[in-house]
Amino acid sequence: MSDSGIWKLKCSQCGHVFEVELVGSDSIVELSRTSKCPGCQHAPVLAPLENKEVFHRIVGFHAKQPLAGNGRQP
Repeated sequence: MSDSGIWKLKCSQCGHVFEVELVGSDSIVELSRTSKCPGCQHAPVLAPLENKEVFHRIVGFHAKQPLAGNGRQP
C-alpha cells in the first residue's frame, strides 16, 4: 500500500492544521518532521532534541483519485 496522497498535519507549536502532499518514495514521518507550518513557519526538525514535540501531528489523510476518462473527478 502506498502512502501517497494528501496528509493533514497539525502544527506542534501553534496548532494550525495544514496539508502536505506525499508522492513517490517520500515518508510521511519525515514530512511531519521537516514541513514548515504555513501559520508560524515552525519546522520540528529545527527544534531542540529535548523538546518532546519533534513531529507535527497527523490528523487526516485522503488518497488522490485519478481523473476519469472525461477529465472530471469521479
